[in-house]
Formats: sequence, C-alpha cells, structure tokens
Amino acid sequence: MKQIYLIRHGETEANKDDVFRGRNEVALNANGVAQARDTKGYFDGMSIDRVISSPSQRARKTAEILFPHQAFQVEPLLENLDMGSWSGQPKKRFREQHPELWHQWVTRPENLLFEGGESLADVYRRVQTFLAGLETVDFEKMAIVSHRGVLKTLIAAAIDLRENYYWRFHLDNASISVVTHDERRGFALTQLNHTEHLSSFVVERD
Repeated sequence: MKQIYLIRHGETEANKDDVFRGRNEVALNANGVAQARDTKGYFDGMSIDRVISSPSQRARKTAEILFPHQAFQVEPLLENLDMGSWSGQPKKRFREQHPELWHQWVTRPENLLFEGGESLADVYRRVQTFLAGLETVDFEKMAIVSHRGVLKTLIAAAIDLRENYYWRFHLDNASISVVTHDERRGFALTQLNHTEHLSSFVVERD
C-alpha cells in the first residue's frame, strides 16, 4: 500500500495577517520556520521515497527544512490556486468591499472564478492529473508539500468528492494529512490535519 503525506507549508506573515496569498511569493516567517522544524521531527527516522513540492518559495523552503538531505521534485501541478485580483488583499477589507463575492467564498467557493486567475475546478483538474500519475509511480511513502487550497482539492479528488467540498476539510499551516492508495480500493483518507507536533499555529478559518 502506498502512503502519501500531505503537508501544508509553514506559516507566513500573510497567513498571520489574514491576507489572501494566491500565487504571490511570501516567505516563511520565524514561526513558519519553527513549524517546519517541528514537523521535521515527525519524519525523523522514517524512510520517504519521494518528496514533491509546489514551486512556491514557502513550500520549497518547508520541504528543504523537512528533508534536508533529500532532493525533491518541484511540481507545477501543485502550485497554489491562482486567485488573480484577490491575491494580496486583506480578507477583512475584501469582505467589506465585496460582500457578495465574500459570501460565495465562505459558502460555495467551488463555483467561483477568480478575476484574472483560475477556478477551483481548474485546480481539481490539475490534481486529478497529478493523482493519476501517482498510480503508475513506484513508491511506498511519498511526501507532498503544498498549499491549503491545493491539498483540500487533492483530498477531495482522491476520494471522489466533486461538489461543496472545500470547507469540509480544515488544514492548518504545517499540518500533516495522509492518503493511502492500493490497487483494490484506490485512494483513502486515513489522517487529516495532524498538528500535535506543533507548538504554535494560527487557525485560519476563511
């Protein structure tokens, strides 16, 4: 049975300040680096065959800290949701200026097309392509470092949830979730948002 560890990157100032990130490049803050170091302890002594990261700086830095002696693959299919004009906007201000869009974001984001960006349907197609590729790759344990929106959508695609799924999962910074795969049953979610290894994190609800 294949085990896939899904790791959300460590904290950034944009997470702490409740700002939409999208594909803006934001670095790990001091707590994000500490979170990555805490998460490294979870994997110490574990044999991970493959490590794959989103191209973003915050994901790659998290992967470097987690697996300092292991090369990792950078995978464009795991890049963050392109939020277009939403990127970089404080959520509080956006909520006040665009109440209808905000309502859709917090209720049914699967139906949103982000102005100048992409939709969650686009991300869904990306991660489906990625998951299909994993079925033909030989490994026992793999670690993936990516983003909240991508990992939520990847989990949904793995267990065949297609509608109203986004807010069904909660993933904190530097959390670990686990998906398994076997030839008989396909993918299964076996662990979600494990954070017991972390000493400090912000809970991002929206």
